[in-house]
Amino acid sequence: MAAMAHGSSLITGLSRGQDVTHTLRAVERFSVIVTDAGDGRVRVERPIRHEPDDGLDHGNAGTGIRLTAGVCAGIDGMSVLTGDRFLRRRPMERIPAPLRLMGASVDGRQGGKLAPLVIRGDSLTGITYAPKVASGQDKGARLLAGLSATGPTAVEEVHATRRHTEEMLPSSEPGCGWTLTG
Repeated sequence: MAAMAHGSSLITGLSRGQDVTHTLRAVERFSVIVTDAGDGRVRVERPIRHEPDDGLDHGNAGTGIRLTAGVCAGIDGMSVLTGDRFLRRRPMERIPAPLRLMGASVDGRQGGKLAPLVIRGDSLTGITYAPKVASGQDKGARLLAGLSATGPTAVEEVHATRRHTEEMLPSSEPGCGWTLTG
């Protein structure tokens, strides 16, 4: 979220776990300035504006790769998202379909079912999407893509999922770019 914001963000209490570290390194590939104080404080400056300068290795961070896919869908250019051999076996098929409906080009192994994923961002259009499977990660990818879309993006949940992404986004007031129902 900080890498998408204008200005400078200070993150405190940042985990030193591998998933967070891999995601942080992936964010740096977008020429975002990340200053790590080494004590759980990280300053993030210069928002993501263009395609990354290299592939985005998420290690085994399933949340990281799925959320980053949503961000990449709204960026003009090509992004390649991959991970370790375990992540490359995990299902990604629920990510490409809604991003394609919004206007992004998404491909990958087995037609986008497995990473590496290749995403060519474009001008996105907001959609209303009712996922067949409840997943907070998949929902987060759609909501983050919706931030770059023209028109609202809505996710209709049949079963509630984790709300981590929407809790970090602005409130669902009219005009914010996304809504959540269910």
